[in-house]
This record gives sequence, C-alpha cells and structure tokens, in this order.
Amino acid sequence: MTRFTDGPPLTLSDLQQSITAAVAALPALNLSGYVFLFPELQANPKNRVPENAQTVNRLIDLGLTMVDPDPTSAEGNSTIPSAYTYFGQFIDHDLTRQMKIAGDDLTPGRRPLPASTIPQLTNARTPLFDLDCVYGPPTEPHTVPYAIPQQGDKLVIEAAQDGPPFTDLPRDPTPKTHHDAYIGDRRNDENLIISQMHVAFLRAHNALVAEGATFAEAQTTLRRIYQFIAVNDYLPRIADPVIVRDALDGHLNVFDPPDGNVHMPLEFSVAAFRTAHSMIRNVYNYNEHVPKAGLFQLFNPGPLKEFQHIIAAWIIDWPRYFDERNTARLFRPTLAPDLKFVDTHTPFDLATVDLLKGYLYRLPTGEAVAERLGVTPVDISEVTTTEQQQALSAGEFEGRTPLWFYLLCEAAANKEGRLGPVGSIIVASVIVSLVRRSKDSYMNIPNWTPFEQGPEFGLADLFRFAGVLPKA
Repeated sequence: MTRFTDGPPLTLSDLQQSITAAVAALPALNLSGYVFLFPELQANPKNRVPENAQTVNRLIDLGLTMVDPDPTSAEGNSTIPSAYTYFGQFIDHDLTRQMKIAGDDLTPGRRPLPASTIPQLTNARTPLFDLDCVYGPPTEPHTVPYAIPQQGDKLVIEAAQDGPPFTDLPRDPTPKTHHDAYIGDRRNDENLIISQMHVAFLRAHNALVAEGATFAEAQTTLRRIYQFIAVNDYLPRIADPVIVRDALDGHLNVFDPPDGNVHMPLEFSVAAFRTAHSMIRNVYNYNEHVPKAGLFQLFNPGPLKEFQHIIAAWIIDWPRYFDERNTARLFRPTLAPDLKFVDTHTPFDLATVDLLKGYLYRLPTGEAVAERLGVTPVDISEVTTTEQQQALSAGEFEGRTPLWFYLLCEAAANKEGRLGPVGSIIVASVIVSLVRRSKDSYMNIPNWTPFEQGPEFGLADLFRFAGVLPKA
C-alpha cells in the first residue's frame, strides 16, 4: 500500500537538476506541501507523544519489538492478494515524495520540528491520482537529465536479459554503472515486484495506443482506470467498505481541500498509508524459477549492475500474486524480518523510521485522533506482545500511542483483515478526495467504468488488458 523506503534524500536543488527542456521549467510542476488533517490537535502537547530527550531512544526500542516472530505462519495471512500490497506502494509513489529540509534528519536525541517549520515541507510529486510516477517528470537527479522515453505515442519498454520483449523498464545503457530506470519515479524500481508493476502500467498505456488512442487519449484513459481501481477495487479490500461508501457519498468531511490547492495530509502519508508495511511477506512465490524468493533478494537483484536489464529468470509471474500462492500479511504491529535489512537511507530500520517520522512531524497520537473522530480508542494491550507493552510503558506511550503503531493495533483488534475505523476514515477520505480532485477524474463522468465493463473492473482486469495476466 505504501512505500517500503522513502528513497535517498531529495532536495530542491536535486529536483531542479532533474528537470529537462522537455519537461519545461520548475514552476510548471506546481509543487505542493503538507498539512495536518487535524491541526487543532497541535495546540495541546498531550495530543502528541511525550517530547523529551529519551523519546527517540524509546521509539527505537519500540521499533525493535516489531519483528514478526513467525513470518510464514498461515495465521498471519490475510485474504488480500499480494498484488495489492504493491499497488498500494505504486499509489504512494504517485502521490507523495517528501523533499528534504534543514533539520529533518533522523538522529538520536532530536526533538520534533517546530510547528512553524511544517509548512516548509514540500512534495516533489503532485498529490493527485495523475500517474506522474509513470508520465513524469522524473524526480531523481541523474548524471544525464532525461524525459520519459517514447516511441511515437507509445512508451518505451525494453526486454529482460535473454527474455521476451516488453518485460523490463527502459534503463541507462552506460557501461559499468548501475543501470537506473528512465521512469518518472525511480522508487518504482527499488524492488522487483514494484518494478514489474510499473512495466504493467507502461504496457497498459501501449495497449490503449494499439487500439487507436493518441498519447494524450491513452494517458487520460489510463489515469481514469487507475483512479477507478484505487477507489472501487483497492480501497474496499484494505478499509471498511461502509466507511469507503460514506466517503464516496460525501458523508465524511475529514479532508476537503479546495480545488487547485491540494496539499498532502501528514496523518495519511506518514502514518495511515504506511500501515501496509505490515502486509509485506518475508518470502514470495515469485515465479517457477524462484518459488521461494526472500524479500531481501527482491531488493537486491544484482543483475542490474552486472547486466543492463533484469535477467529473464526474474520476470514476475503475476498470476501468483492474485491467488492464494501470495497473500498479503495481516495488518498488525509486526513487520517481516527482512525489512530490518532494507536500506532506509537512515541509521534505522523501517519500523523505527516510521515511528520516528511520526514524532519528527508532530503527528497526533492514535487516541487523540480516535477521540477527535468520535471513535472509542482501542485497547492496544489486547494485540501487543509483552515486549511491546514494556516498550510502550517505558516510553510513557500508554494512552499516547504513536499514530502509525496505533493504527496497526487498531487493525489487528478489528479481526477483519482490514484497517480499523480510524485508519479506514483517514485512508478512505483522503484517497476519495484526491481522486475527485485529480486531473481527468473519472468521477466527473456519471456512471463511468473502464471500457464500460461495469463496477467490478479491478486490477486483475487491467493486467489482463496489459497482457501480463492470462485472459480470463
């Protein structure tokens, strides 16, 4: 659902270097910032975790307790196909890319950013469902600035090493270097599954062109299909369907920004949409060549340094990600063990980074948000381990639980394999609102469905159209 890592630190200078003549000037990017969904909670320090010299160390201690002790247990599996774990990551990379500012390093002993600093946070992606991670502009600095490669109205897709055509991303051909992908956001190449998902979207664009669409028509149609899937297929799987319907019917007023002035909510991007880190499996049935691929292997494919493209044996077998061979892990306050070894570009593991970012950016506690929304706070002691309870007590986090950790506990207590009420309200209200305000939004066309196939159209249908899943 969300990013695994934030990628390397990105500054405004980096972003300027990545803009090419084909993309025009930097102001055309309409860079936006970040806001609080619940700014009124900032007034009372009790609505945030304790702020003292030991808080960072206590959050680090809590992060160390968040390792799944039995990552292969059937009891830890959800019914959500693993394809949706990575579709969520794809969405995240399309919506948010926080740029670095002075003083936001994650270091021991630090305090939260001053409230006056939060408005300085800048988003390098448009906070809308417009597929700028596919269509650009690129955000990562590169030795040779580039635009997204095209051939006529089609997007360039290359072949895996010794593999069939249209199976890998277009890459930097420079010998003896890491062959970086020429895509809108290179975080979509940080692991093999999200990389192959990006290939699927490129193929979907080209399939639309093959049916007679121009580049602009294919882009508009693919945006609408993507938005439709996010709202009607993805959201009801990870959030309470009743709450999703309330958001669609306009009964939730949690996030209602003015058109043309949309900023990314921090409670969403730093906490609620990071809950899917717990959905990540430690081992995947990747394909027939690699039936037991460790998560760490997928982050370090190796051939991208030795070869210009991924090797054929690493082409994904997508049917395995839509059936019982790879299901997402349940939402709960433990993460796959291999995530401790993923490079977060900080001194800390992923769980600790998620906790520290919430502290750094002054997020309200889970209990404060629950009470603000009129939801009875969950008793997290029912779903936490003794070790976690000790860490929470030592940090004085009891009743003042870090929002990300709280939402994972709320989901675990929910016992339905989805986010709980607070997590569902935040995620559903923000996603629906962003889709409604997005360029080419399908919501502006009454009763629109992809290819007029009806409301049941989902991610698997798009992948069949793209040719990466067999026809039903």
